[in-house]
Amino acid sequence: MLLLLFALPLIKTTSISPGKQAESLIKWKDDFSSSSWPPSLLNSWSLTNLSSLCNWTAIVCTKTRTVSEIQLSRMEINGTLALFDFSLFPNLTHFNLSGNYFRGPIPSTIGNLSSLTTLDFSNNSLYSSYNGFSGPIPDSIGEE
Repeated sequence: MLLLLFALPLIKTTSISPGKQAESLIKWKDDFSSSSWPPSLLNSWSLTNLSSLCNWTAIVCTKTRTVSEIQLSRMEINGTLALFDFSLFPNLTHFNLSGNYFRGPIPSTIGNLSSLTTLDFSNNSLYSSYNGFSGPIPDSIGEE
């Protein structure tokens, strides 16, 4: 039993690696529509650039090389949060999607971002053809 208690932190640490975060961000980016934004803004988000996650555009990392900030404000991105895997970003403190064309519900799994101090989803319906975020704000936001 004692052996299992020591192994638990190791399992958690290895399950959320910078590589897994990078792959997850690329999957999310691939769901963005490129019709209204220049894809070159996020060229650094690439499978050929997995090891350089902390140098990617709009990404800031902790000293342990995991993502602490995602700053995508005013990039004219058309997308949703459907493919964003909140469970892979426990150290995320700042999440800024303001001034884009994100739409749809805010998943309740956003509550997994227990380190979050700044969340900015403002101005995501800049034009009438984009509805922005919809539905209720999940109860999980702000829970301690």
